[in-house]
Amino acid sequence: MDSNPDREMSLIGHLTELRTRLIVCLLGLAAGVFLAFFIADPVLSLLTRPIKGMAREPDRTAALELHLAPDGTLSARAPGDLSQVSMRHFVLVVEDDPLTTATEGGRLLIGDPPTQRFYYHSPLDPIMIKLKVAMVVGVLLALPLILWQVWLFISPGLTAGERRVAKPILMGAVVLFPIGAVFAYGVIALLLRVMQHYAPPDIDPLLNIFDYLRVMTTMMLVFGVVFELPLVVAIAARVGLVTPAWLQTYRRHAYVVLAVAAMVLTPADPYSMLIALVPLIGLYELSVALARPMALLHERDARAAAFVD
Repeated sequence: MDSNPDREMSLIGHLTELRTRLIVCLLGLAAGVFLAFFIADPVLSLLTRPIKGMAREPDRTAALELHLAPDGTLSARAPGDLSQVSMRHFVLVVEDDPLTTATEGGRLLIGDPPTQRFYYHSPLDPIMIKLKVAMVVGVLLALPLILWQVWLFISPGLTAGERRVAKPILMGAVVLFPIGAVFAYGVIALLLRVMQHYAPPDIDPLLNIFDYLRVMTTMMLVFGVVFELPLVVAIAARVGLVTPAWLQTYRRHAYVVLAVAAMVLTPADPYSMLIALVPLIGLYELSVALARPMALLHERDARAAAFVD
């Protein structure tokens, strides 16, 4: 069987262009990770803020103050309810001492810090923590370039009508993903405070920074993808795979599926599930609303194609 030279050249050209696009994406990703490495510390501080803002003793947030007078006498001051005084730390207040009052305000914290702290195990963990954060941030920085390269690769094979549909969908994907990630960040911050009340009072947490970052980044990625649901439904309605009537008919079934998804994505807590379920239902209703104009465009194209035939 004779080979087709034009087809072989076309295939070689597509493979060459694909290689070029991949190289540009990899270079953009490397540049994004490199730049993100220098801002890893403030990003890490932002990601860990939900834990660092949590009290080590939720039921004992007050601190006992020991006041050291200039004459050497020591007096203790505590709030009216002693059950709220911390058992882990207290504050030493040095009164009328020029040296301490000018630097630390005369207040010295003694004992464990009042808020939660993270730990790591290996001596190499500090640099690995920054690299992990830099990888995540680097992907986000390079995402617009990667999507642009994908568009340049697929756009020549699309019709003018398909390009008009694909462009707003691609722009919507860039917007909805960070919204979902921010929502996941807020959900985790709220869930951590809820879960803290279930911890036994005589058991101290040993929070590993890698475990926390894995949970945080995974949840942000999952919710970022879940928030793309309206765009997926819009594409399906545009090509005729689903219709608004079908989405409305199976609305109850969809709610059950979304409830199961909320249960899987969040800890076994009814409040957490409801917090995640409400936006998922909102996304489904938004999907139904977007499916209506997309279905009308599909019907218009179908009538135009039937008229041509």
